[in-house]
Amino acid sequence: MGKTMGFFIMKKIDKKIKIALSTLAVVLIAGRIYLPYFLKDYVNDVLNNIDGFRGHIEDVDVSLLTGSYQIQGLVLEKTHKEQSYSYITADEINLSIQWHSLFYGRIVSDITLEKFAINLDNYPVEGDAREVSTDWTVPIRALMPISINYVEAKNCEVVIVNKKDDSDIEFKVYDINGAVRNLRNVKNPDGELPSSIILSAKTLENGDLKLDGRLNILKQIPDFDLDASIERVDLVAMNPFAMKYADIDFTQGNLDLYFEFMAKNGELSGYIKPILSAVDIFEFDNNKSIGGHFWEAIVAMLNEVLENQSKNQFATKLVFNGKLNQPNVEVWTAIKNILSNGFVEAFKKQIDRTIGSSPEKN
Repeated sequence: MGKTMGFFIMKKIDKKIKIALSTLAVVLIAGRIYLPYFLKDYVNDVLNNIDGFRGHIEDVDVSLLTGSYQIQGLVLEKTHKEQSYSYITADEINLSIQWHSLFYGRIVSDITLEKFAINLDNYPVEGDAREVSTDWTVPIRALMPISINYVEAKNCEVVIVNKKDDSDIEFKVYDINGAVRNLRNVKNPDGELPSSIILSAKTLENGDLKLDGRLNILKQIPDFDLDASIERVDLVAMNPFAMKYADIDFTQGNLDLYFEFMAKNGELSGYIKPILSAVDIFEFDNNKSIGGHFWEAIVAMLNEVLENQSKNQFATKLVFNGKLNQPNVEVWTAIKNILSNGFVEAFKKQIDRTIGSSPEKN
């Protein structure tokens, strides 16, 4: 009798467990089905509550196993009165927990941006109106409340256009691929520059841009040690800039630019080394004034006199130092470097590695 009673009790308990597990499974499945719709509404609400902007996304995909979600088809527009301008678009933004950082006792996240484009058009503001100052940390924290430790860019671009004086001069960096690692200093906590950045891109009509270095963004004024180069730029692509700022245009030539910048405790040191090769400026044009032709002839003559004849290149080195927000340019050093390249030894098309304290620069 006792065994029979026990059997019926166990059977009843087993049935309750099955019902509970079935109910839980239904709740989890229903929650998983509803979660993307909830997140989509949530993200759209965040985007439409950014001062001076409005936006939307097409879809959200959730992966509970990896602790990640993907925002797809992002469009964010900048608004002013009755007008709106495209500001950010993205095919996909992947936000996820960085699992391996748990071994270091830290909960941080990764972000991967695919075909992410930001348009920094500088539109005129009518009357006495002032553009809204946006605190971007608010929406970023709303979308990813866990501190971001790793950012990866895949086929992204940045476009800057000056609209305020009707010049429409455009500076575009595209095909951006790269990553910033250890932003929250999960590894190497005692390092002065714990974060690393490496990036490649195209700019100025197929010029090759490369950037690498180290950062510390956890300080109130970030420290950094960065090397960069832009090589094989067709100078004809620089004509909008050359016409606006120097009143000349190039008919041929190439430009290579090399940079090193280091900032520590708000103090900046660094240089920019531009090297112009096979330059041709003067060309008769019926649309130019006599004064314009005369000015271009003077510039062409100076280039011919001051260029290194054996390498057919004009170059200098602009040295910067001082406060990060107000650096000084050593003008006389720039003039001396023009003469040194032209009459002593041609500057090499490479980063000099004279700034910073990393082992490869010693």
